[in-house]
Amino acid sequence: MLQGKDLLESKLTAANILLRVSDEQIFSKYISKVEGSICSPFRTDKKASCGFYRNSSGRLVLHDFAQDMSWNCFEAIMEKYKLNFGQVLKLINDDLNLKLGTTNPSPVNKELEIKIIETTKTDIEITYSIKPYEKNEIEYWAHYGVSSDTLLKYGVYCVKAVKFGDNGWRSTKGNPIFVYTTNDSTKFKLYRPLSSTFKWLAKTNKNVLWGLTQLPLQGKLLVITKSLKDVMVLHELGIPAICPNSESTNIPNTVIKELRKRFQYIVSFYDYDNAGIQAALKLDIPYMFLFKSKDISDYYKRYGKYSSYRMLKRILSKSYHRYEKFLFHAYSGKQDSRNNVILNREDDIPF
Repeated sequence: MLQGKDLLESKLTAANILLRVSDEQIFSKYISKVEGSICSPFRTDKKASCGFYRNSSGRLVLHDFAQDMSWNCFEAIMEKYKLNFGQVLKLINDDLNLKLGTTNPSPVNKELEIKIIETTKTDIEITYSIKPYEKNEIEYWAHYGVSSDTLLKYGVYCVKAVKFGDNGWRSTKGNPIFVYTTNDSTKFKLYRPLSSTFKWLAKTNKNVLWGLTQLPLQGKLLVITKSLKDVMVLHELGIPAICPNSESTNIPNTVIKELRKRFQYIVSFYDYDNAGIQAALKLDIPYMFLFKSKDISDYYKRYGKYSSYRMLKRILSKSYHRYEKFLFHAYSGKQDSRNNVILNREDDIPF
């Protein structure tokens, strides 16, 4: 019969699991091999935006630089598989045959023995220095029709160098860095649009709504899109717009309710992919998608201002007169084998 310390170490707890297997082993089995940068395991992520770091207590955490969020190994499994904490402990215990909660648990690995498990989120300090815009950086935004005045209006500045932890970035002609700022100097997003690895580094939270403070007091139309770049392109085309911190961030209904007091129509304009469709369906407002290009920014870059303006004016002017009929899509309700939403493309808005 187990007694004393042996009895305590036989119970099914996070600390007792980590006495037998490392957090690196758990991450590798359920999330990703612990090496270099990875794409987010929780959302559609075409570019690597996550990495592994040790927190102040030496525990391994997965950090999302695009959304400034971190998870220890148990939290990551909860997020990915939509399980509660108890279910995660049972899953690991069963899969790894640890036999915790029985009279014959697997032996403790003395190299992993610890007194407590620290679940404090990692806090990576990020600092950056601003520099004047140069010709190549102005030209980058000009491809999307975004002027210097608009960059200033939305608080987008050019960055010389970035430091985070023991790592850093330096702006070059072929890899410029920009920073999206807010009224709170502690909340910002760093953006490397031409980088093949980490494009984003953020110190924000889910409550940030980009473009909110730049909106007019009242208006006829407000577009909710997925990026500040799209917000600025729409602004150049005369359309007020805002965006959440990411497509996976839900905008509270209370915020939508307040915006409805200021704008006659509110429409979402996300990417036509699974993440964008799912985000649009979560909002209790009409939605529209773009088919010829990934988003309005890419459409503008490919077809120019005149074509972009005519396309949006035609679609949105019709929506004023045939609002529900025109903007609501015929959602088939079908899903594929991966639970991705399938829309009837021929019934959607013909951009």
